[in-house]
Amino acid sequence: MVTGRESAWAVRRGLQVGGLNTKGNPYYAKDYGPFLVRLGFSQIPKDSTLQPGDIMVLQPGLNPSGHVQVWDGSRWVSDFVQATNRTAYGRKRDRHVDAPYALYRYPNPCQ
Repeated sequence: MVTGRESAWAVRRGLQVGGLNTKGNPYYAKDYGPFLVRLGFSQIPKDSTLQPGDIMVLQPGLNPSGHVQVWDGSRWVSDFVQATNRTAYGRKRDRHVDAPYALYRYPNPCQ
């Protein structure tokens, strides 16, 4: 059973490798929004043009722990690479789920 912890671990590890202090990270993916804000991310509108590094935090749908994933410029990645960018969860069994979500972006240091 997917717990939502796998995607949270994968995204936390990516943030850590990227140089961010991930101490105090949440256990479940659904709780990543406030954590990302504390790291300096801002919530962005859902109709924003995605940029590499944008993070989507999904609230519980079929998975009671939610899901978190990172946009790599062409698809969503977390503890697995999404097969398609058409759905948030990406897994065939979850494609009918319309879970609430929020998008977050880290400020571009070059701007």
